[in-house]
Parts: sequence; C-alpha cells; structure tokens
Amino acid sequence: MLFLCVCALSPSTAQAQGFGAAPVVVATAERRALAPVAWYPAKLIPRRQAQVSAEAAGRIEHIVEVGSVVEAQDEVARIDDTLAAQQLIEDEAEVASSQARLGYLDAEVRRLERLLGQQIETRSRLDAAIQDREVGRNELRAARARLDTTLERLARHRVRAPFAGKVVERSARTGEWAQNGQAMVHLIDTDSLEVQAYAPLAALELVSENDDLPIKGASFEALAKVRAIVPVAAEDRLGIYEVRLAIELPGLGIGQNVQVALPTALAREVVAIPRDALVVRRNGTSVFRIDDDNKAERVEVTTGIADGDLIEVDGIANGDRVVIRGSERLRSGQSVEVIDDSDKKEPPA
Repeated sequence: MLFLCVCALSPSTAQAQGFGAAPVVVATAERRALAPVAWYPAKLIPRRQAQVSAEAAGRIEHIVEVGSVVEAQDEVARIDDTLAAQQLIEDEAEVASSQARLGYLDAEVRRLERLLGQQIETRSRLDAAIQDREVGRNELRAARARLDTTLERLARHRVRAPFAGKVVERSARTGEWAQNGQAMVHLIDTDSLEVQAYAPLAALELVSENDDLPIKGASFEALAKVRAIVPVAAEDRLGIYEVRLAIELPGLGIGQNVQVALPTALAREVVAIPRDALVVRRNGTSVFRIDDDNKAERVEVTTGIADGDLIEVDGIANGDRVVIRGSERLRSGQSVEVIDDSDKKEPPA
C-alpha cells in the first residue's frame, strides 16, 4: 500500500531541501533631523540677462545672429563710426599743437630766467611768460580731455557683450539706423541659472537666506542655497514672496519646471528609513528587519514626518538593517542574502 503525505515545510526545512536564501537589498535606519515640508512649483531662470543697447547713433554695419554664443566683451554689433573717426584725427592734431606750444612756452620761461639772472630782462617779462606757460598747460589738459572723450565715443560704436552668453533675440538689422539707447540684442547667460519660486509669507517663516533647500526635477534631485527672499511688488499679489535659489548643476535648461521644498515645522531628531522599506497592507504598515543571522523579521511600524525619500518610523531602532528591495515575498524567519544595489543578482519582484 502506498501512502501519500502532504506537509508544509518550515523555512529551515525548505532551505535544507535546496531552497536558497532570498536576495535582498538593505539600508540602515539612521537617527537624523527631519522636518515636514511642502513642495512648491518653481522654474529655472537665467541669473544674468540683458537687453544690450547701442551707445551711439549711426547706421548699423554688423549685428550678430540669434543663437550666437559670445564671450564677455565680444562685439555683438558695430555702428558706422566715420564721423567719430574724423573727430579723432582733429583732436589728435589739437593735442599735438598744444604740446608743441607748451614746449615753446616752457623754453621761453627758462630763457627769461637765465636773462633775468644776467639782469638783461625784467621780472615782468618773466612773470608774463610763466603765466602764458600755465595757460598752455591748461590748454593741453583740455585738448587731451577732448581726445579721451572722442576715443570713448569711438569705442561706443562697438556694442559689446557685458558677459558671456547666448543671443536669444535681435532687435535690429544690418543697414538700419540705430539711435542712442536703442536695444540691439537680448543676451542670456545660459551657464548661470537660479531657481525662482513664489510662496506666501506663512510658508517662509522657517526659511532664511543661505539656507539649503531640497529641489527636484523630472530627472534630478539636489540642494539649492537660498540667495534672496523678496516681496512681490504687484498689488494683486500682496503677501506673496519671490524666492531665488542658487544652483550649479550641469545639463539644466532655462524654463525647466522644478519643485522646491519649504519646511512647515522645525526639524526634530527621529529614526528614519527609506520609503522603499515600507510594506503597506490593509491591516497596517510594516518593514522587514534583518538580524545578525541574516534572517528576516516583520516589524509593525508607525510612520511620521517625511523628507524626500526618507520617512520617520516608530518601531525600528537606530542602526537596524531594513529591506528596501526584495521584500514582496519575504516571510518572518526566512534567511536572506544581502546584496549590493549594483549586484547583478536581482532580488525577487
């Protein structure tokens, strides 16, 4: 007679009959300061942008194209400088004449001083020569000032970029007449971005300048330092403040939508674990704690404040190892194999 027996295998019996330990990824519970936060929409804007304008009137000889990348002090537009160049020639000639006249007057003073010593000339003639020399010096000083003014005016026929960036708009074309102060190009510094967010005053009670706040986008998370908090001047937005945060991350684009976390309460010391460790069921929330023998133990927990990927839990101690991947099919008492997150061996789905 053949007897058939069906029995349930204990975890130890199952492993003895060839079932391996379950591969899992773990994290360590840490005691740290957490503060509840609220996420506010924000966007990335250029920290520096400018409407670069003409500083002289004249016909536009050249202007850069939209999309051009320029360095600081690069020429973005050139205005006809024929008249200024002619004035430069005239002023240079005037300076040369004044220098020659001053040289003559200086020599005349020295000659009269010598003759006065020989009692050949009178003191009044010497005094008159000294006065003429002083007038000559002032005339030379004025001529040099006019020359410097002309040089400055001539230089202003070259419209230059105040900083490195990209031309995103052109407000004039080659051949057109430019007026003094007319916008030529719109320049944006694409490498120097900052985060711009708006929030009510009540949301900023725990935020100060130079604080580091979490921000996140579609593909990144980072910390950004609060650079400025300023009230919005518009009458229909009284009580709303603009927050500017400095950020230095490669690959970000102007206008990119992000979110910034503003604390809603003071931070306090808690035991925190990654959110991925939570096993949420109808009858409560639990985590799997791994003991020194690499066995899993289900622990019921109560959650508290959250900050990013971390969440406060009650029921887990500082330093406990908890499963963050591979907990779906675990059972209390089951042996596990702790693997690195980058290990090729995948924990069960």
